[in-house]
Amino acid sequence: PIESVGPIEMDTGAMELSHGSDLKAIGIGVTNQMTGERASVLQEVGMRYVSKEQCKLLFRGAFRESHMMCAFEENKGTCSGDSGTIVSA
Repeated sequence: PIESVGPIEMDTGAMELSHGSDLKAIGIGVTNQMTGERASVLQEVGMRYVSKEQCKLLFRGAFRESHMMCAFEENKGTCSGDSGTIVSA
């Protein structure tokens, strides 16, 4: 669960992420894929940014560069219900 809540600075479009940059996603998505159970409190997960080039290779035609980004950490991630969630660097 989230330890504290506070304001974050919004990206003005100037931020550039490099492959492997640390990211944090915040949301209230599914926490158990077998049961579909959702979090009852706001959750956070740390992941690493995956470059657009790498993401295109991984997801082939499903990756939409204009409005999507990729992040990954083994055995961690966002899930159903987290779409549109906040991601911070």
